[in-house]
Amino acid sequence: MAERFLIENTKKVVFKKEGIKALSDILKSYAAGEKVLVISSNVYLKENLIELENQFKISNNEFEYLMQENLNSINNLSLIKKISKQIGEDVGLIVAVGGDEIVNLVKAVSYIKNINFVLVCNEAAMVNYFENKVEMLVDFKPVVFKCRVPLALIVDKNNLKKMPRKKIAALFSEITSKESFVLENYLINITKKNVLNKKALKNISALIEGAMNIADGLEDDLNKNSVNALTRSAINMGLELQKNNLIYNSSDSSVCKALCYLQEDYSSILSYKIVASVFLMDLFEKFIKNLNFYNYACFSRKIREEKIKQIAGVQERAVVSSEVSYDHSKRKLFVYAVEEFREDLLAKIENSKERILKCFKIFKRLDIEGFYLLDKKIDAKNIKDAICVSPDMYNFNNFLSILKDFGVLDYNF
Repeated sequence: MAERFLIENTKKVVFKKEGIKALSDILKSYAAGEKVLVISSNVYLKENLIELENQFKISNNEFEYLMQENLNSINNLSLIKKISKQIGEDVGLIVAVGGDEIVNLVKAVSYIKNINFVLVCNEAAMVNYFENKVEMLVDFKPVVFKCRVPLALIVDKNNLKKMPRKKIAALFSEITSKESFVLENYLINITKKNVLNKKALKNISALIEGAMNIADGLEDDLNKNSVNALTRSAINMGLELQKNNLIYNSSDSSVCKALCYLQEDYSSILSYKIVASVFLMDLFEKFIKNLNFYNYACFSRKIREEKIKQIAGVQERAVVSSEVSYDHSKRKLFVYAVEEFREDLLAKIENSKERILKCFKIFKRLDIEGFYLLDKKIDAKNIKDAICVSPDMYNFNNFLSILKDFGVLDYNF
């Protein structure tokens, strides 16, 4: 079989009523004569079967179906390997029809099999659909893997009318949570004196502000009228992040995962993420304010290991990475940068804090995920514990990992 032409960026996005009717044009442009494999579940396929087959007739593509019903463990690595083995070498394109679980499966499988894929979203498109990474459970622990981005993405506006409230809330949360991403991108690049993509960050900030304005104008709910605007914002943000290769896990994501693990509660992920953001803003502000040449080299691996063991225990899922590349010269340069840009950094943090608090108030007013009663489920100690252990439980290269290397997380904060 000839080597496939694999795309690096999404080529086409269709966002309109009866959007699935654009599939035949996409197939003609990017998969002419190729065999197409449709990966979906019976529930999703039932709603789209007639039009799908009609599109394949128009494009003159041979096609077959691979049904996947065990969606509750869709991110499991063993399941993805199993599906990959079922895909024949004659398949030239995958069409995924469904929601988050199907999308994550196909993103991973397409990378393993070196096959481009098209997403036909049964609901709104999420920002992470455009990312070249996917999170899977390995030994019960979330692990991020590299994957492919979609060749094309189709969203049918008619389907958005049926979206449940929780999914709409997730869409709003995913967009607004990028505020932490924008802040950390700024903090890391300024302190490391890297080139800052100001235009991209400005565009992302504008999309976040727009999403907040949409929700802020609602009286009592994230209603159906807001879904189209939020979906458009998510698509634009995903394309902006993809185009500028601005893909990484911000601290609020890793803290949210740690908090879910420590609380043994995965029912309030959206709420945990916004609460984590509020705490992180205060922590980042204190760190930048107080860092100087007398307190920057206080890391102790022994103290760190004891702290992790005390909070997370020694359970199988709480695997700790205590290896820290402690480079004294790099930390010294970091302190110099903070001294030089301290006022600018603090101003940026203050601006982000205001926006996060606005989002916090929206969550509380609209009572997303029972947010109004969240204080009964979680306290400050649990959040601080999650902040402390998250850089080791989820080894992401974010601003919180810098605080860890300075030893800040091993003491009362």
